[in-house]
Amino acid sequence: MSSHPDADALVRAFLHAPEDETPRLVLADWLDDTGRPQDAAWAAYLRARCAAAHWPDGNHERGVALREAASHARAVTAQLTVGGSHFIRHPHAFLDLLPADQLAVCLAGCVIPPSVLEVIPESVARSCRVVSISERGRTQFIATPDPADRNRLQQLEFILNRVVVFVRADAAEIDAIIESQYPETESVTEELFTVRESVGLFPALRPGDDPPVTPMVNTMLAESLRLGAVWLELSPEPDVVRLRYRVADVWVPWDTIPRRLYPAVVARLATMAEIPTGPDRPPSGHGTMRVGTEFALAEFDVLIEPLPVGPLVWIERLSVTYHGRGAPDHGVEGAAGGNGSRGGYAAVGTPLD
Repeated sequence: MSSHPDADALVRAFLHAPEDETPRLVLADWLDDTGRPQDAAWAAYLRARCAAAHWPDGNHERGVALREAASHARAVTAQLTVGGSHFIRHPHAFLDLLPADQLAVCLAGCVIPPSVLEVIPESVARSCRVVSISERGRTQFIATPDPADRNRLQQLEFILNRVVVFVRADAAEIDAIIESQYPETESVTEELFTVRESVGLFPALRPGDDPPVTPMVNTMLAESLRLGAVWLELSPEPDVVRLRYRVADVWVPWDTIPRRLYPAVVARLATMAEIPTGPDRPPSGHGTMRVGTEFALAEFDVLIEPLPVGPLVWIERLSVTYHGRGAPDHGVEGAAGGNGSRGGYAAVGTPLD
């Protein structure tokens, strides 16, 4: 931020009442009077953001005002570091003051509400070195040492299925939050994003023991991404359920699932794909789901077809983005109207190793 006493006083007025647009509009007038291009851009940004705030989300006029603000944001050079507790309470007010990439938060001594923090599972927070610090509607505000990392932002948006806004924070302070504020036991959400390294779907078990269904389903989906498969089929037979993948236009038998576990597997897939189900309503129909692993982000279409012997499950990979480990040279790049046995498959990204 500028060290000019008038500018400092005007920003302090904003900090005293972040939700009041008057201090921001007074600041905009003062910035215009400086005659500097970067200050004129900041003034235009402030006024456009104030105008947008008068319209509800989804309104055309609001969208126009936000796009105008974004067009000025690139020329804004002022920066501000704010206490994390203050930002947590008023995240959008701070975005109305400055573009997100010009803001930084100080997390020392900051306590993040558990419901906000645990939106990001601990394993993801550690591997990505990020913490969720605030939220509003479907927008998640996330502290990171590198807000310019667009690949990381895209990855988190895909995993969380929310709009993500990055705000700069010190790496050591992020680490301290992760170490001190996550609960000792991982949340249920953790299971959705933690996929074990696969050496086959089923670990060694004592007779009569069953593997947990959620990690089994996660591993099954992750294995399809490792293979570069565009289709996955679960086909029930009287004694077992057969799993096979379609890789390079060839159906590859892969594993079997005990019949006693199959209802829970199908129910889990139905939940992930938001296919209606209930005590008196077996899963049936189709839906889509997103899956994030340590090496890929993918979207799948799930179709569950009731049969006398049990539900037949088709899972089609609609899209995939690989990162970190690369892509398999034996995978298939699909095209609409391809050779899949259930019709064509949608174009997909580069398959993985």
